[in-house]
Amino acid sequence: QRCIAQREAVLICGSTGCGKTTVIQLLHILLGRPLLIVNCHATTETTDILGGLRPIRGRDGILTDMVAKGQQLALQYSISEESSVEIPTILLTSESQNIDRYPSDAATIIYEFSKAIWAAFPTQRQETSGESKTGP
Repeated sequence: QRCIAQREAVLICGSTGCGKTTVIQLLHILLGRPLLIVNCHATTETTDILGGLRPIRGRDGILTDMVAKGQQLALQYSISEESSVEIPTILLTSESQNIDRYPSDAATIIYEFSKAIWAAFPTQRQETSGESKTGP
C-alpha cells in the first residue's frame, strides 16, 4: 500500500503460477491506474527494457555500396544540362574501395545528395523506379 501511495515501482518475485500477475492485475482494476507488465528472466538486461544501441555489422560494405550507388547517380544526372545539384567530392573520386579516406559523415553527404537529386528531377525518379506519374 505504501508503494502505491508513494507512486513507487514494485518488483514482485515468486514461483511460477503463485499469482503475482493476478494480484497486480486486480490492483490495476481496483485503483484504475495504468498497468505496464514486463516479463523478466535470469538473463534480462537493462537494454532489454530501456533499449540500447546495437552495432551495425558490415558497415564498411554498406558505405562502399552507398558510394558506388552515389557515383552512379552522379554520373546519370551530371549528363543533364539543367543539373543544378552540386556533386559532392566523395563521389567524384575513383577511390571507391579506400574506406579510410571517406569523411566521417560520408553516408550523410551521399544521402543528402540523393535527396537533392530526387527533388530536382522528380519525373526521372518515377521513370527510374518504374512508378507511374499518377500513383504507385
